[in-house]
Amino acid sequence: MPPGALAAMLLPPAGSWFGAYPGGGNARPDAYEAMAGRKLDVVMRYEALDSVWPNASDRALIAEGRWLSVCWSSRLRSTGKTATWADVAAGRYDAVIAAQARRLASVGPIWVGYDNEMDGAARIAASGPLWHYPAAFRRIRQIVKPIAPEALWIWCPTGGNRTPAVAACYPGDAYVDWICYDPYDPTLSKGGPLGTYQPFQAWLAREQIGVGKPLGICETGFHKDRDNADAAVAWLSAVPAVLTQLGIRMWLWFNSSGGLGDTSLAPTSPAASALRGIGIDPLLSQRHW
Repeated sequence: MPPGALAAMLLPPAGSWFGAYPGGGNARPDAYEAMAGRKLDVVMRYEALDSVWPNASDRALIAEGRWLSVCWSSRLRSTGKTATWADVAAGRYDAVIAAQARRLASVGPIWVGYDNEMDGAARIAASGPLWHYPAAFRRIRQIVKPIAPEALWIWCPTGGNRTPAVAACYPGDAYVDWICYDPYDPTLSKGGPLGTYQPFQAWLAREQIGVGKPLGICETGFHKDRDNADAAVAWLSAVPAVLTQLGIRMWLWFNSSGGLGDTSLAPTSPAASALRGIGIDPLLSQRHW
């Protein structure tokens, strides 16, 4: 693929991008980067449906040579409630979405996922049922794409619910640029990164979902209380080879607390040292065109 096409899809020339959600509250990545020993290629962000983003801090990250990957959720900051997928698909939030599209048009290439982990119980309870999701995704993308054509659209389920219902909530190849997922190994019991990452990819292949589209990981991690274990070092050290084996082109660590617990890395731990090894591995040290 020529450099221009690579850049248009935000594909690394080889290997994978190295990134993270660096901390709670959409924190700047400085502390995480100091621990990792390098600048991140990609910084993960989480935004409400009616938030104003990228903000000044986000724009600074972009100006400093990083990209953003944003989970744009159905949460409504203005009311504390959550939009339903049916209402989004029906056009109730079109004006909010179009206003955000105009902001996106000014920032260049950026990954955008709508309601990442849409197959999670909490998201379905707030916005579902799940079969309403594809129409909402398509509605948002149809509004944003003509205004902000450089936005790249991510479909990002958890990766753990490999069911017909999840397959049916794929919006379609015409609407999705990258397929991502959020595989965790909280207690280091899944057989390393290969055992953690491979099942979803194998399921995608069986279901013929997104054939040929770039594959990425928007969140991954294990519990912080494992940071000093030899198994944690071995797990992280195996990541570059596994990403290459599976063809995963973006790898983002979730360095915060979430539904699966605290997966932040202690800066002085053996696991943090292993992370620094990943950061300098040639497979995750790709040039930005």
